[in-house]
Amino acid sequence: MRVSRLLSFQLMKEVVQYSALSFLALTMVLLTQNGLRLLDELVAVGATLDDCIDVIACLLPLLTAYTLPIAFLFGMIIAVSRMSAEGEILALGASGLGLASLLVPMMILAAVISGVSAYIMIDVEYRAHRELRAVVEILAARGGMLDPGKFRSLVGRTLFVNERDRQNNLRGVMISDRTDPTNAFVIFSERGRFSYDDVRQTFTLGLEEGALHLDADPNVPDRVRTIAFESLDYSFDVSALIPTLTAAVRPRQMTFDELEDVVRRAREGSDLGDLHQRDPIEYELEIHRRYALPVAPMAFALIAVPLGLRRAARTRSRGALISLTLAFAYYGLFSQARFLALDGWVAAHYALWIPNLTFGVIAALLALRVRHVIAD
Repeated sequence: MRVSRLLSFQLMKEVVQYSALSFLALTMVLLTQNGLRLLDELVAVGATLDDCIDVIACLLPLLTAYTLPIAFLFGMIIAVSRMSAEGEILALGASGLGLASLLVPMMILAAVISGVSAYIMIDVEYRAHRELRAVVEILAARGGMLDPGKFRSLVGRTLFVNERDRQNNLRGVMISDRTDPTNAFVIFSERGRFSYDDVRQTFTLGLEEGALHLDADPNVPDRVRTIAFESLDYSFDVSALIPTLTAAVRPRQMTFDELEDVVRRAREGSDLGDLHQRDPIEYELEIHRRYALPVAPMAFALIAVPLGLRRAARTRSRGALISLTLAFAYYGLFSQARFLALDGWVAAHYALWIPNLTFGVIAALLALRVRHVIAD
C-alpha cells in the first residue's frame, strides 16, 4: 500500500476548503431558518440585541453538531468527484497509487471531525440546550404574561393591561393578587412600565397614578380600604411564573452522569415520576446518541471515496445531490433506529449504531465495485 504525502496534503487541503464553504452555507441556511421562525416571537416579547445574540450563541453548537459532518461529506464527495472528472484518478492508478491513497487522508480528516463532534455532543450540546431553554422561557415570559386586552392568571395573580408598546410601556393596568388569602388586594393604575431583572430573576411593574384596594376586613365588612399612589413598584419572582426553570431537565439537557444515574435508578426499579421523560429507554438512547453520532464522519469517509469514484458522481452538481441524499439517508435511518428501540424491537445500546454499521457495509460493497478504477 503506497500513500503519497504530497497527494494526501493536497487532497486534505481541497476537502477542507470545500467542507468549510459547505459548513458556512449549511449553518447560515439553518440559522436563518430557525432565526426567521423565532423572529416574530422575539420581537413580540421585546427582545434586545443581547437576547438575540444569546439565542444565536445557543443555536450555533446545536446546529454545528449536524452541519459539520454533513459539510465534511460534501467536501469529500465534491473533491473526489472533481478528481475523477478531470482524470486525476486514472493518473493515480497509472502511478501505482491505489484506493488507500485517497482513503487514508480522508480518514485522518474524519478522525479530527469526529473528535470535534464528540466534544460538542458530550460537553457542549447539553449546556447549549439548558441555556437556550432558559433564554427562550424568559423571553416568552416577558411577552406572554402581558398580552394587551387579555386577562392572564399567574399562580394566584391575575394581570390585565389595556395597551403595551415595544418599549414595555403600559396603559390601563389591573393586578389582582391573592397569593396571600389573608392580605389579598387589587391594583388599578393609569400607566406603568414592565421590566425584568436578570440577576435577581424578578419581574417588576413600575406603576404610576393608581390605587390599591385591599379586601374588606371580615370584622368590618362595610369599611373600604383604598390607598392612592403616584408611583408603586409591584414585583414577583420568576420561579412563580416559570416553574420549569427549577424542574427536571430533558434528556438532551443532562450530563452523562445524570443520564447514567437515571438508567441506574430505572434498573433498580425506582420511580421516575420526577423526570420529564419517564421511559428509561429515552435516557439510554441519549447516552448512545452522544457516542454514535460523532462516528458519522468516519462512516461518511468510508462511503464517500468509493461513491465519488463512480461514473454517476463525476460532476460537482451530482456530487452535491449525492451528498444531500446520503445525509438524509443517514439521519433518517438514525431516526428510524430510535423508533425501533422505543418500540422494543431493538435494544437501545444497539439501535443507534445501525446507521454506522449500514454505511460501513455499503462502503465495503462500493469499494469492491470501483476497485477497477484505481487498483492497488
